[in-house]
Amino acid sequence: MFSYSKNISAAQLDEEFEIISSGIRKISLPQSFLQSIFFIISELFSNIKEHSLAKNATFKIELRNEHLLLLMADDGIGLRQSYLSKEIMSKSDQSAIELALSGLSTKDFKERGFGGLP
Repeated sequence: MFSYSKNISAAQLDEEFEIISSGIRKISLPQSFLQSIFFIISELFSNIKEHSLAKNATFKIELRNEHLLLLMADDGIGLRQSYLSKEIMSKSDQSAIELALSGLSTKDFKERGFGGLP
């Protein structure tokens, strides 16, 4: 089992990711499952740093057997405001979430990561 809960400044995200990663690596779970967890957490931390303009963040991570509880919050601008800053219109927070889930990014196409694709 791994449990982590902390309030941090956004400037500490990289340092805290290393602490979390170190703790999770000690758990005996399938490597593919652990890699998925690392990817999810690193993407969330990265998005907070790149898009939210947050000063503070709160995290709760619990990993038991093959179940993950992940709660994250920050005091940043939110999805809707992030879209509006790039002149992408969104009527509400809910519609901004739907846009994000459909894959709409605030990054320019050339800035998006697509693995080995040209």
